[in-house]
Amino acid sequence: MRNNFNKIPKPQGIDKIMNNNDMKSVLMGNKEIVVYGAGNMGRAVIRLIMENGWNENLVCCAVKDAFWNPKEIMGVPVLELRRMPHFKETACFLVAAREELQTEIFEELVQFGCINIKLIDDSYELKLEQKQKEIQNNMPVIKALKEEIGQLSAKISELPYLVAEQNEVSAINTETFKDFENSNYGKEVAVIATGPTLNYYKPVSEAVHIGMNYAWKRKDIPFDYFFIQDGNRRYDWKDMLETTTEHVESTLFIGRYLQRSIWNGNEFPVQCNKGKNIRRYFVHPSLLDKPHQNICFHPLMDFYSVVFPALHFALYTYPKKIYLVGCDVSDNGHFDTADDSINLSRLNINRMKYGYAKVKEFAEQYYPDTQIISLNPVGLKGLFTDQYTDEFLKDRGKENAV
Repeated sequence: MRNNFNKIPKPQGIDKIMNNNDMKSVLMGNKEIVVYGAGNMGRAVIRLIMENGWNENLVCCAVKDAFWNPKEIMGVPVLELRRMPHFKETACFLVAAREELQTEIFEELVQFGCINIKLIDDSYELKLEQKQKEIQNNMPVIKALKEEIGQLSAKISELPYLVAEQNEVSAINTETFKDFENSNYGKEVAVIATGPTLNYYKPVSEAVHIGMNYAWKRKDIPFDYFFIQDGNRRYDWKDMLETTTEHVESTLFIGRYLQRSIWNGNEFPVQCNKGKNIRRYFVHPSLLDKPHQNICFHPLMDFYSVVFPALHFALYTYPKKIYLVGCDVSDNGHFDTADDSINLSRLNINRMKYGYAKVKEFAEQYYPDTQIISLNPVGLKGLFTDQYTDEFLKDRGKENAV
């Protein structure tokens, strides 16, 4: 296996991060930051990033094997490297490991295809790790126990409300989804988002089409199901609700948020329950919670976009193929506008790229017979099966697109 790395450059020739100024420069100068390593060094680096407020572009912590590692560090999710092919050409991988391990890790990342790798100078690493140890050692046991007891007490006091809410989730989602499990087995499904590449899509014959938001503007697409959930009063929620209900004749799924979700103020009003083709569902935006297979008893997954509940539903119907259409995961606007004011924020793009990696992990476990195809991928290149249309390749140039 080592022979595969003979031509890989050694990390000694790479500029290393020597101090806090270098670290800040790297973190601010890259749109996607991945910390590689979840040990003491990784924790020390993440703590430094969080304490200094440099976490705007921090996507996640990467590890070789998630089984032996925590699922999060200070709220930063941990993800296996093999789940991240769509990050290898766009993200900066910050190696948080002792110097004697850096060559091996560097070779592993290069072999994976990463092109932007930053290493930390050993003396700087030692300072960060020493600070991490001091924080751990200086926290009195009694103080730590009091904090833990306080957290447990708060959770216990919330239990009656969580149980009641779980009953509501089960009742609503069961009524909504009870007839759809495996309903598309052997069929093809197209999940239609609203990225610019939607303009290149020609409806797949006989496919089940699941749309969202303003995708109904593509009048040539025969939508079978439709999803909306962001009733944010600061934006055009009323226009979205009114125009969607006016133009969508198929089943319309409208999301609700759990009370503990910070987005619960974004629910559409109760008037949304009145349409005969409207069904409500519960969703829970979270980078840390694992998606559940049975959506009748659990909220749908949501990595900060309505595309994820739609995709969760699509998987629940267990088709043989799912086409991801208009799922650009980029800041290039939408298919029907070039207005920069509505472009996705970098934070949401990073969350979504992480979310699609979790989708792949989830699908491989529960729906191994379902092939997921990214049609004209932009931000998801390499994650699922990539497929391009002739028109897209002609406009973008084959080399730039693929």
